Amino acid sequence: MTLPLALPGIVASALLVFTLSIDDYVITSFVAGVGATTLPLLIYSMLKVGVTPEVNAISTLLLAVTIVLIAGGHRLLQEKEIDEKNVFQCFLAVAVLVVACGGGKGAKPQGKIVNIYIWTNYLPQEVVDELERPNGIHANVDTFDSNEAVLAKLQSGVAGYDVAVPSDYMLKILIPQGLVQPLDHSRLPHLKNLDSAIPQSEI
Repeated sequence: MTLPLALPGIVASALLVFTLSIDDYVITSFVAGVGATTLPLLIYSMLKVGVTPEVNAISTLLLAVTIVLIAGGHRLLQEKEIDEKNVFQCFLAVAVLVVACGGGKGAKPQGKIVNIYIWTNYLPQEVVDELERPNGIHANVDTFDSNEAVLAKLQSGVAGYDVAVPSDYMLKILIPQGLVQPLDHSRLPHLKNLDSAIPQSEI
């Protein structure tokens, strides 16, 4: 008895939460943990380097979904008496849509995990695959669009990245705040192959 009476409110709340979450960037950028690159974060970081076909495709899908939801809501409002069955079907369709947009990554990877925070489009998937296969590790790659985003993310305290790739000037801000750790040179035998113009003390 309670659920049928509360169902319109539940459906309205679900639609409102879905709308706000699919459009949120600021809050998500602060509270999202490692490997939690949501669709708004991905789109925003991709737009910083240009409008790609992927962005156009995602925008088209979002527009199509929005039109379908608006048409469904308008149809319900046009009916003189709202059928509870129709409301339930609408709620079910929204739930299926939310699950479909979730983009789950499947089972939790086994073995070693490396969390990487890097500029958008700096790390091709081919490079990630070459890193994972011979070393038996799994790489979680999150992207950012500015050095200020790196600073805010690391200062938030929710970041657990093993490797971050900010610009050199940002390191002068991150180091005094204790947001990065010094490299263990004993575990990096290939440092000797770097340009001799780069002082080893600065690495």
